Amino acid sequence: MTTSANCSVELPENFSQPVLGEFKTQLDEKATGGEKITLDGKSVEQIDSAGLQFLLAFAGSPIAGVPSVENMSDLTVAALSDIGVTQEELKTLFDVSVTS
Repeated sequence: MTTSANCSVELPENFSQPVLGEFKTQLDEKATGGEKITLDGKSVEQIDSAGLQFLLAFAGSPIAGVPSVENMSDLTVAALSDIGVTQEELKTLFDVSVTS
């Protein structure tokens, strides 16, 4: 059993409720080997509250190993901040550094 493997999954441009079911299915299929799951958020141009909830749930999920989101778009960071996620929480949950 290898635990050092990494699986990177790119978030879609429109990360919102209508695509979450299919995205979660794809994520589950890729996460079968126990590897670390990394979400690449550079392509996100639109996100709704369901997408934000998904990211927050993902960050706390044991299925993701040590989950991370790389290249989080400025839009996503701003949306998370708008709903009250602090800079410290962004760093802790997503390893995202925010400069004021």
